[in-house]
Amino acid sequence: MSACIARIVGVALIAVADAAVALDIETRWVPELDGEAATRPRLVLSGRVQSGDAAKVARAFAILPLDQFDGVVLHSPGGVFTEGRRIGELLEHFLVRVIVREPFACASACFVMYVGAAMRHAHGFPQPNTLAVHRGFVPPDRAADMSIEAIERMLAFEQNVIPRWLEEHGVPGDIIAIIVAGMVAPLVALDQEDIDRIGPRSPRYDTWIETRCTGSGKHASWTVRELPPQVAPEELAQAQERRQCEATRVDAERRYRQFALQTSLDAADRRDAMRTAPRNSSK
Repeated sequence: MSACIARIVGVALIAVADAAVALDIETRWVPELDGEAATRPRLVLSGRVQSGDAAKVARAFAILPLDQFDGVVLHSPGGVFTEGRRIGELLEHFLVRVIVREPFACASACFVMYVGAAMRHAHGFPQPNTLAVHRGFVPPDRAADMSIEAIERMLAFEQNVIPRWLEEHGVPGDIIAIIVAGMVAPLVALDQEDIDRIGPRSPRYDTWIETRCTGSGKHASWTVRELPPQVAPEELAQAQERRQCEATRVDAERRYRQFALQTSLDAADRRDAMRTAPRNSSK
């Protein structure tokens, strides 16, 4: 089992009571998106992000026919940052395209889910919190129960791990500064320029797909954005070829990763069932 699959299986096997899991996963026909009519339903991840939600998402992604959904819509006010980061890594691992659009909103830990995804689509709106960030914090009631060592580990995570992870996913330095050293309140809404600087694709996804498909990064960007005006016919043909290559490669890789995760989860469930099954008493 690869290290990546092993880590995701570990996330998926976390035992959490259903009442503690707030993030909801549902199928919904989301209306036309920036001139792009919906031809397939979209998955919607909505609600507050709490501990255990990454396990719920991992198990769902292992069995859902992700190729039959036109992306994943994010709609969350935030929640537990580390859990949002785990969900973002799942969205990246399964090569998911995430969408944030009016009237949905994605803030705080949800922003981490957004930037973690392989492909992302958002537009800045004047409404607050459509895509927004702030400095993470520990609620006072939780902080009162934390040891000095736990607080020190949390501060080290905030100052070292978080900035590096965000930078690897294409987040500009000034936005990272808000998350690690800015104000807890109010939320800072990102405008279209900020969203464009973050980009429609994870740098890690770009690295992965560039070794599998021909065509420039410029042509690749056309697969998730509208075509620029006055495109030369040969460039249009290259963009179409690139689009077809990406769709084929992504679909095949996603199916393989789903199969690998489901196989690992099935094996783990069987081992767990064997450990908990009552033994037959000898006569």
